[in-house]
Amino acid sequence: MIPLQANLRENILTIQFDQGWYKEVEEIIEQDAMTIPRFEGYTLENDRLMSYNNRIYVPPNEKLRNLILSEARRKVYMAHRGVTKMRENLMSLFFWKG
Repeated sequence: MIPLQANLRENILTIQFDQGWYKEVEEIIEQDAMTIPRFEGYTLENDRLMSYNNRIYVPPNEKLRNLILSEARRKVYMAHRGVTKMRENLMSLFFWKG
């Protein structure tokens, strides 16, 4: 499980639950049909947080993504010498398209 500030995790969960993609993946997981290529790599944690290849799935939501970036800038564990390193650190924890 990836450590996150509690309210950030809750924000991600809330937005995930409202996404059509989340509902599709959840249904496929419940049917144990993860052999369909476009669903491979997705999992749900105990609290139903969706991950993709062990990285938290972040839905297409600009406000949420900005919150994650803001949180990363504040955290000591994300200390960096440049934007590229911070992005690499974030992408090891989070997954989003675009």
